[in-house]
Amino acid sequence: QQVEQLTWDNTDYFLSSNTSSLSGWTVAALVPSSSLMQDIEAIKQTTMLMICLTILLVLGATLLAIHRLSQQITQLRSLMRQVEIGNLDVRFQAQGRGELQSLGKSFNHMVARLKQVIQDNYESQLQRKKAELAALHSQINPHFLYNTLGSFQMLAVTEGQDRLATMAYRLGQLMRYALEPGTLVPLQQEVEHIEHFLALIKERYEERLGYVIQIPEELLDYKIPRFTLQPLIENAIYHGIDPKIEGGSIEVKGWQEEKQLVLSLHDNGIGMSDEELQRWQSALKYEANLLTRSRHIGILNVQGQIQRIFGPEYGLALAAGCAQRGIVVTIRLPLCSPEDQEGVT
Repeated sequence: QQVEQLTWDNTDYFLSSNTSSLSGWTVAALVPSSSLMQDIEAIKQTTMLMICLTILLVLGATLLAIHRLSQQITQLRSLMRQVEIGNLDVRFQAQGRGELQSLGKSFNHMVARLKQVIQDNYESQLQRKKAELAALHSQINPHFLYNTLGSFQMLAVTEGQDRLATMAYRLGQLMRYALEPGTLVPLQQEVEHIEHFLALIKERYEERLGYVIQIPEELLDYKIPRFTLQPLIENAIYHGIDPKIEGGSIEVKGWQEEKQLVLSLHDNGIGMSDEELQRWQSALKYEANLLTRSRHIGILNVQGQIQRIFGPEYGLALAAGCAQRGIVVTIRLPLCSPEDQEGVT
């Protein structure tokens, strides 16, 4: 087959010819060049049009995506400015998937966490202010009362009332301990304080109350928050032992577990029901602020004080006593040297 280009009558043609090997005939086709070029031009124009439309569509989609991205970035920047001026109720409306949406979710989590931290700090400060105010209200001329107790003691000694003199002395020591400054005290002082407290309470209960304190001497120099043990002992007496006709006893122990100081208070009082005990265990672990109106408020006060000073990994744990008798309160504190604790006030 042969293809030639020729001109005839001022018109360009393509001549295609082919000779049959069987018959020897030659078949020729004459096609004007213009007709072929028209088809090629049409295809070229169609192709160019489709390329242009594709470019326009891609460009439009890109501009739309950039516009939406710009709007979301502007929104996120505006929300950040709101957070900067203190508005922590803002939230980024994350739509779809992508890096910006992931950033928006992280922003929402950060704002929510920041709001929670500020709220917790505010509540902590409020509780501290309330405690300080309550302390101020309770200290109405305390030194006058302390000196008066000293006078009572001397008068009782003079009159030969040794028992009354001892009670006045112990009460004076309790008041003196309460008036001394400082949040942390050596365990030795806390033990002496509860010994005075228990001795005074025993004057009322007599044989209905017994107590044992077993704490190794090598632990007595470590510091613990002031009034850690007394509220728990008071709670055990009034809510556990007092309702029993025959009374009961309290056992206070202390030991070291790795880098922790562990104190245990066990009473053989009436204890708690399983439901009440579970509620308290959950409250101490997760949501102690929900039970502040309970009759066992001393437990929550001690828990709050320990965790404000040392952190949430320390504090109280409640369990039923042996044979479901009484309650065991376990206190965990960091075991660090007194020098390490001097900065805590």
